[in-house]
Amino acid sequence: MKNNKGVSPIIAWVLLVGFAVTLGVVVTQWTKTHAETEITETIKYVNTGLECDNIDFNVVYCNDLENVQHKFKIYNRGLKTITKFSLNVFSVSGEITDEEIKSGTEKGVVGPGDDIVYSLSSVGGEVELNKVDLIPVITLQEGPLVGCKNKIISVTDFEGKECGV
Repeated sequence: MKNNKGVSPIIAWVLLVGFAVTLGVVVTQWTKTHAETEITETIKYVNTGLECDNIDFNVVYCNDLENVQHKFKIYNRGLKTITKFSLNVFSVSGEITDEEIKSGTEKGVVGPGDDIVYSLSSVGGEVELNKVDLIPVITLQEGPLVGCKNKIISVTDFEGKECGV
C-alpha cells in the first residue's frame, strides 16, 4: 500500500485557491454591474436636474364671467417646452383629486414664451378650492417623461380675475 499523506494537503490547497478565485470573480462582476447601474442612475438624476433648471413658469387663477369653472392661465417663462402638467387639487372640504394637462400636439402643452388657459375638469366651479399644485413634466432627450418636483407651483389665491382670452 502506498503512503497518501501528502495528497490530502495538495487537494486542500487546490480547492482553497479555486474557491478564492471563484469568489473573487463573483465579487468583481457584482461590483462592476452595481457600479454601472449607480453611474447610469446618477447621470440620469443630474441630467434631469439640469433640464428642470430650464423650467420657469407662472400660474394665475382666473375664471369665466359666469364663475362656472376654475381656470388657470399658465405662462412658460423658461427655455424648455413643458410636455404636460400634473395637478393635485385640494378642496376646502378635504377632497383631493389628481388631473393632468396634456396636449394633442407633439410640441407639448406650452412652449417657451407661450401661455395657455386651462379649465379644471375634475371639479366644478361650485367647489371651493383650498390649494392646487402644478407639477411641470418635461421630455428628456432620451425620451422619458420626468416630473420636475423642484419646480412645483402651489396656487392658493382663488380671487376671481378674468382670464383675458
